[in-house]
Amino acid sequence: MTHAGFATVLFRFAGLAFVGSVLIQILAGIFVVPEGRFMAPLLLYSGLLLVPGVIAIVASKPLGRLLAAGLD
Repeated sequence: MTHAGFATVLFRFAGLAFVGSVLIQILAGIFVVPEGRFMAPLLLYSGLLLVPGVIAIVASKPLGRLLAAGLD
């Protein structure tokens, strides 16, 4: 496996881990907070936290090539 392929896999794994942790945070907030008044800020904050994870997944191939170019 080349450096670019390995870096791509790492970026995808990191993005999936980040998205998974945010989804667990959302589910925990839904089940722990009984009142609806805290749900809007929680969902807004969690939605903003999803953005870096999705960017890492979608842009994993160019970021992997960029990282591999720095290693070579």
